[in-house]
Amino acid sequence: MALDPLVASRASNTARCKKYAAMAAQLADEGFNPAAVEKARDMFRFPPPNGTPQPRMYDDKPWELPFPAVRVLAVPIGCTDLAEHGAGLEIARLAMDAAAAVVAELPQGSEFYLQEKGTMHCTVFHPSSPHQPSPLDAAGLEQEMSVISALVGSLDGPMQLQVERIVMTPGGVMLLLLHDISEVEKMDPLREALPETVPHSPAKQVSVIIHASLLRLLRLPTLDAAALADVSNRVAAVCEKWTSQLKGRTLELGGLLFVSERRIIALDGEWQILNFGSAS
Repeated sequence: MALDPLVASRASNTARCKKYAAMAAQLADEGFNPAAVEKARDMFRFPPPNGTPQPRMYDDKPWELPFPAVRVLAVPIGCTDLAEHGAGLEIARLAMDAAAAVVAELPQGSEFYLQEKGTMHCTVFHPSSPHQPSPLDAAGLEQEMSVISALVGSLDGPMQLQVERIVMTPGGVMLLLLHDISEVEKMDPLREALPETVPHSPAKQVSVIIHASLLRLLRLPTLDAAALADVSNRVAAVCEKWTSQLKGRTLELGGLLFVSERRIIALDGEWQILNFGSAS
């Protein structure tokens, strides 16, 4: 399926194409980095009896933050309250099928975390992050949400995102990568305006790429160089195969989610839908 002409004509998407192509080549060129893979373990707990990884709560170590110290503005993928025509649900289903196909290529003894159903999302902006938290009282939270809602509402909807590819990074994160093909561009204008709108927000924010995490590799068994290269190449090939299944599929949404988060990477917390075109 061909990509929309806006991908080629819009400067922001042209920059993303170059970035995405470089990301796609990285795993085959460099292979998995086992040390980088293991760094992600800090975000999870491994409770008995089977040690299945679970995303940590923000009031747990290493953060020990009060609720709602971490807040995110996000694009949900597969959320029936916001996605129209079922496209988001279909993209979410196919993306998780792709993640399962990658798991099938991992060597015995690998540890991983599959994104939970219904929690797939693209981060637009963090008003407050675990690395630079800005705890607020109820009045402050209401004010923050109000100014963000007004900004989102000033943009005529809907938001349209189009899949470019699936990649796995050398650090073991499997990503769905997308472009903004909305008639009125939204992702970059929001990311540019929000730091001024929310002056207490962290300096470090997601930029350029639009991505959703599908799978996090948390540990690889000890492998020699040849075996590590082999699994890296097989996983890269699976990503290319599933890119051909997903590329060009479009997600359309009427708004974004503002989430006061309790747990990392899971959209677990209090949700508020902020609609495009709602400004009076």
